[in-house]
Amino acid sequence: MAIHFIDDGIVSFSKKNYYAASHSHYALELAFAISGHLDISSGNQHFNGIQAAIIAPNTPHTFDCLHGEAFIYFIDPTTTTGEHLISLYDLDNKSIMVLHAEEINQYKNGRQFSLPGFDRKDDKKVSTYTSECVRLIHDHITEADWSVDELARKLFVSESRLAHIFKQDMNISIRQYILWKKIETAATKSQTGCSLTESAHFAGFTDSSHFIKTFRKMFGVRPSFAMKS
Repeated sequence: MAIHFIDDGIVSFSKKNYYAASHSHYALELAFAISGHLDISSGNQHFNGIQAAIIAPNTPHTFDCLHGEAFIYFIDPTTTTGEHLISLYDLDNKSIMVLHAEEINQYKNGRQFSLPGFDRKDDKKVSTYTSECVRLIHDHITEADWSVDELARKLFVSESRLAHIFKQDMNISIRQYILWKKIETAATKSQTGCSLTESAHFAGFTDSSHFIKTFRKMFGVRPSFAMKS
């Protein structure tokens, strides 16, 4: 399969002749050229003919490995692994960093995860509201009508207050986070042999077109391209 879930918060993706139009997503992206090379662009930044790069969360970018094979980690930025990489490469202030040969070898050797030197036992310390919000989202992710208003009522806090706290702690809106987890849930379900339509419905998308539109916005390709072998 093209997509493989290594651990909670870490997803790997491999694809030959892979091109993704401009897109952005919640995850930190660690990308390698297994063969050929990568061309990555973001705004007026262009990195051509490179072997590996790390891309900060929520960075709009295009991705091109049309004459080779790409291997990518998508890493939840709130995990210890994600926070370590953001701090190591100063990704709060830089959107894309090209990796050097010694770094490439280190991370490639960590393809089974954990990455060398990384301890993932503890997640980012966040407020009680945010941690409970995340727990509720995970518990109810397959429900189509689960909303921010419902989360706020469950936590006895105003919707605006919860949205502010969550964005401050997670650097992403609650709605964006819900969509990310729904995509992850649908992709996991598709690996059991379910069709994309069945997987989308299982993850709480109202219909397959909503799932396709959301996936394409996040990854720059249709899910049928990314999820097939």
